[in-house]
Amino acid sequence: MKITKKAAECRSFTYNGNKICIHSDVSAETLKLRATFKEVRSELFKRKIRCGFIQPTAILILTYREESHKFSTAKDAQVFFDKYIAKDEDDNGEEEEEEEGVTGSD
Repeated sequence: MKITKKAAECRSFTYNGNKICIHSDVSAETLKLRATFKEVRSELFKRKIRCGFIQPTAILILTYREESHKFSTAKDAQVFFDKYIAKDEDDNGEEEEEEEGVTGSD
């Protein structure tokens, strides 16, 4: 009974040392919209980039270079990913390859 009372008072709390989060029900429409982000979220998770949805919406929020970015469509999130995150990775990879190929002069 204490748990349900506490849950009604706030959305998250600690019980026996574990953080408990209570979320409102999400509509089927919202779940379908969230599913459209699956591909880009997979790429973000691979790169250990923190992301999630603003509850109870289908707005994706991610933190990149200590800044928060919000996206209401998967297309917008993918464009951001390609333009900044994947590009940074590509640029860093090229720099590392160049450094590996450099040898000292005689």
